[in-house]
Amino acid sequence: MIEKDPAFSEFVEGNKAYMSFSICGVQVLIFKEDVGTSYYYKLPWQNGLDYPCVKTFMKYAIPVLSEILEERRLNKLIASGNVRKATLRTI
Repeated sequence: MIEKDPAFSEFVEGNKAYMSFSICGVQVLIFKEDVGTSYYYKLPWQNGLDYPCVKTFMKYAIPVLSEILEERRLNKLIASGNVRKATLRTI
C-alpha cells in the first residue's frame, strides 16, 4: 500500500525526509532516521479512529520500509558514478 503512494518514490530516492500516509483512516508521518525509518501520528489525536490498526500495520511495514531505504542508501553509495577515495592514516 505504501509503495503505491505517489510520495513513496520521492521519499526513497532521498528528495524528502518524510512522507505522509493514511492507514485505517489515520494520518501518519513516516520519517527517515539515521538508520531505517519511524512513524508518528499526525496531530491532533482523534477519538474514535483505529489507532491499534495503524500500530499493527506499521509493526510489519516499518522493517520493510527500513530495508528498502537502507538498500537504496547502499546502492547510492556504491553507484558507478561515485568516486570513493581512501585516506591513509598513520598513528
